[in-house]
Amino acid sequence: MNESEATNKLRILLEQDVEKVQFWLDQVWAEKQQISDDFNWQGLAEIAASQARELALQSPPCKLLSLAWAKVAISVYEFLINHQIKYETRESFFYSLMMLRAYMIVKFGISDEDSILDTTPIVDWFFDNLNLTYQEAISRASSWQELFTNSTPEKFNDKLISKREDILQLRLIKNRLGVIKLLMDSHQLCPNEELKAWLLIREKLP
Repeated sequence: MNESEATNKLRILLEQDVEKVQFWLDQVWAEKQQISDDFNWQGLAEIAASQARELALQSPPCKLLSLAWAKVAISVYEFLINHQIKYETRESFFYSLMMLRAYMIVKFGISDEDSILDTTPIVDWFFDNLNLTYQEAISRASSWQELFTNSTPEKFNDKLISKREDILQLRLIKNRLGVIKLLMDSHQLCPNEELKAWLLIREKLP
């Protein structure tokens, strides 16, 4: 399938209502529907997520339709995560998925009736994917602040390259904390003491 064919397939799919898109996905997941390796899964996830957000903003909000499109987006993001080898790309998909979950919770509140409207997967994602302990994060954040404050532009660039891995890990933690903060600021999550401690150092991270 060339690029124009792949784009056309995605366009035709998204012209359908969400129930038909979900049915198509269910067929794909059950291996009852053949799909080209060139299919634009990321495009489907992003457009479905955009649909979910736009519907959530309508007055009155189209809650059921919004959540249905969110379900489509989340299932596709999960598929992309499970088929992505590169860590940074996988983390990017995780971030998009969890930010969408958080957005839906902010708009519609927590609900036991819909798994999307549950903060537990977001909190679990934060702690399960930590590559640093809290003390290690504090230490490396302090090193970053010192590097940023005390280095000349030339030395800063050289040291930045040498500390790229540390900075990347701290940035990923900061991004994850941003999702947590969104829930906390909207009073949808009351963090425990451990999570509060992480949130306190968020602004110190690069």
